[in-house]
Amino acid sequence: MHRITSFHVLNPMVYDLNVSPTNMISKFFQLKKLFLDQIESTYMEKILHQLISLPFLTSLTIFMVDPVNNINTLYLQIFNLPTLKYCQLSLKEGLTRELLPMASNQHSSIEYLVINNIININRLINLLSYVPQLRRLTIHSLEESYHKQICPIMLNHLTHVSLTLKNINFHEFRQFIIDFCSTINVLRITIKHFIDSSYVDNKKWEELISSYIPNLRIFDIQYENYFNSIHSSRNDVLFNQAISNVLINKFTSSFWIERGWFFAQQNYQSNRTIFYSTNPYRRNTYTLCGKFEKKTCLNTCDNNLKSVRHVHIQNKKAMNKCKYYFPNVIALTINNDDTKSYNSFSTILRNIIPLKQLTKLIIECSQFSFIEILDLLCSMPNIHTLIFLSIPRFKHKFHIVKKSEKLQLLSNINTITDMTIIGSLKFEENQLFINSCQHLQHLIINTTIDDLEMDIRLLSNKYHCHNLHFYSLCILKATTYWAMKVQSLIRSEKLLNNYILKLVGSNLYLWW
Repeated sequence: MHRITSFHVLNPMVYDLNVSPTNMISKFFQLKKLFLDQIESTYMEKILHQLISLPFLTSLTIFMVDPVNNINTLYLQIFNLPTLKYCQLSLKEGLTRELLPMASNQHSSIEYLVINNIININRLINLLSYVPQLRRLTIHSLEESYHKQICPIMLNHLTHVSLTLKNINFHEFRQFIIDFCSTINVLRITIKHFIDSSYVDNKKWEELISSYIPNLRIFDIQYENYFNSIHSSRNDVLFNQAISNVLINKFTSSFWIERGWFFAQQNYQSNRTIFYSTNPYRRNTYTLCGKFEKKTCLNTCDNNLKSVRHVHIQNKKAMNKCKYYFPNVIALTINNDDTKSYNSFSTILRNIIPLKQLTKLIIECSQFSFIEILDLLCSMPNIHTLIFLSIPRFKHKFHIVKKSEKLQLLSNINTITDMTIIGSLKFEENQLFINSCQHLQHLIINTTIDDLEMDIRLLSNKYHCHNLHFYSLCILKATTYWAMKVQSLIRSEKLLNNYILKLVGSNLYLWW
């Protein structure tokens, strides 16, 4: 216990155990890194109180599963940790909307702050008053504030800022940069589904950078414009056309070229445009859209793709037109419905990414049939995480699918340990997926009340009869009644001996 320097809690059941390590965390004297995943707010205050006595704790990551009513108290407890340098938070705000008061005497030692949850500018400003030593700031969802407050804070050590903006116009963003980010060297900004032509106005960017962030050496932008083509106004349509036709002429002046800042543009689905920075930035993700025109590419440096670890493919046409190869990709997302067949999907994919290198696959495309998914998975034998955000079609007769050679091959070669099925499948369809994954350990499903008992029996039988390591089930969108029904089933039929059943929010967890 005295030698532990890093401690990760990934299972939400652990917090309930009488012998839970979280109840003894104050005795981990050498602890430097703590990761608390899927934790409920009822446990958080007690744990934070214990952390104050740890003299070497420098890194804290918290992912909460339920709303925090006393969120300001939680912030203050975190800022009171004496040696903390890195802090990553994913919180759900409760009913309390009161802002944290501006700091007066209390200041934190945090140098790297990451906030994954939605936070408005006013709340962020108040938080920043507690972290004068901050060097790096990452906000994954920053939204506008309706009641503006002006209170610039000196963050003299701030060098890196990464922001994903939500409904924030350029004027408000500009003021935030002027007030808090004048010392930064690196600015990464993502704007999605928000129409404001100022974000693609080169003159406004040139003025902002030259006048207020003169030390900037990396400028990394991704602006994705989307509007509903049915309900959009004529101005929206004209704006989208303006981006497509004029943007190429904007960011090619000496201001951008001398700094080595280059950009490219992709247009797809007629109502979407992505404008983004290219080389020399080391992007971890890359999106392939259906339409990429050379005339809209503002430079020729978009082929340095060794840093890409995750590729998003919008449709088959995007793959056909892709001239790049991503040698180090380990994750693949396939989304956006396409009415054409996906039979040759894996064949085309081989020209873009090394399939045997992939460890994570996310499917968000309902046009895939189960047979086509089998073909895809058989070409990716090292996938250990499989996520279905859309449900595949069972267009072939069920008995044909069950006897498929591809299904037998997949059962023998796949190494899938974690599987998530967001949509509702029939019991027989769930059964096919589960039985084809011999190494499955963790399963997240969205079942129905009618199939609930059959799913539990299936998993229990798989655990007992095949001597597998499967031990974690999460049922989405569950209720207290569901939990009672599962509890009654397990006890009456003696399906499991040692297990923990817990409803966390709307998710029902079963662990044995």
